[in-house]
Amino acid sequence: MNISTLYDKSIKLIDDSYSRLQRIWVLPKGSISKKMINNHPYYYHQYRDGKKVITRIVKADELGELRKRVNERKKLVKQNKNAKNELNKNIRVIAIFDKGLSASLLDEAFAYSFDEIPVDERKKVMLPFVDVVGGTDHLNIVNNPNLKNYFEKWRKGEIRAREISNYLIQKISD
Repeated sequence: MNISTLYDKSIKLIDDSYSRLQRIWVLPKGSISKKMINNHPYYYHQYRDGKKVITRIVKADELGELRKRVNERKKLVKQNKNAKNELNKNIRVIAIFDKGLSASLLDEAFAYSFDEIPVDERKKVMLPFVDVVGGTDHLNIVNNPNLKNYFEKWRKGEIRAREISNYLIQKISD
């Protein structure tokens, strides 16, 4: 396998992981537990919300569907973890042979790590203050309305972080 094929495979890993993330965000997190009280089974859905553990009773008619959805989420999270481990191995291999491709792949992986933030949590992420110096020109990207627009779209989940980094790269190279 050559390095470009490994790079393409790694990009596909990131894209597939992003697709799984979108599904993960809509699935319930946590686990289902069973307690016997007076010889009657009661089922509970438990999950964390920040530092709090939330416990909610599950009705019998909801149990099958909820269990299926919780298990699907666990499976997708595990697949993303495996993909991330494989991606890290690929980055190391590519770095040995091609620094440029390695840097590009690291940029993709970095952008994906921002995409891992659930959309409802992104409102806490602030636009970083970035000053870019190119030659004798000083470009303050923070005051760029297009960048702010891209950032707000990312916060709403309308675009991927990759589009922001592509915009920055294009602005720097202009």
